[in-house]
This record gives sequence, structure tokens and C-alpha cells, in this order.
Amino acid sequence: MRRSSAHRVRLLVGRVLLLGGFFLVWHVLTQTGVLPRFFFGTPVTVLGNAARWFTSGKIYRHLGITLIETVLAFGQVDVLVVFGPPGVRAARAATNTIPIVMARMDDAEEHGFVASLARPGGNI
Repeated sequence: MRRSSAHRVRLLVGRVLLLGGFFLVWHVLTQTGVLPRFFFGTPVTVLGNAARWFTSGKIYRHLGITLIETVLAFGQVDVLVVFGPPGVRAARAATNTIPIVMARMDDAEEHGFVASLARPGGNI
């Protein structure tokens, strides 16, 4: 059974209005102080940050850190194996107790991850 184009248009308009209503309620609740801006932010700020992260490519770093933190919070992790400087930065930001093993790393000293390869110190 095919739906009419008018039905699809009404459905699309309803979805857009629902999304707009969500953003309007979010904005009003943060402006009046019902939702604290520190935890929720304003819709304009959150959408602006998201757009900037996507256009600059920084979203992948933020998603990586969130993924690592989720794994650390819910999993029984004994060691982290990370690849390259971005992985080391994300792992180091997520934990300072779980050992971090660096793979495919050019020069850990040059990047400032360890004091020396003989005695790296910390959890790296």
C-alpha cells in the first residue's frame, strides 16, 4: 500500500515541528534556569560547537574520548592498546591508572608522552 505524497508531507512537517518544539522548550528551560546551563548548555551553543567540531574534524577526538571513557566505566579493562598520538592523548585524558601501551608510535619522547623510553613513568 503506497502512501500519498500529501501524507508524507504532513509527516515531514510534523517531524520538523516536533524537533523545533524540542529546541524551543530546551531554550526556554535553560534561559529560565530550570535546566542548569553548565550541564545542558543552550541549544545555540551546543549546535554551534557540534558544527565547529564536524567542520574541523575534532568530533572524532571527542567521540574517541567518550568511547574510551564508556569502555573504562563499564568494562573490566586491564590494559589499553592505542595507536598513534591521538589515541595516546585520548587514553591519557580518560585514565591515569590503567596501563597504556602505545603502538605505531614514532617518538613518544618528542610528543611529550614519556620522560624517556627507559623510564617512561606514569601509566604509559
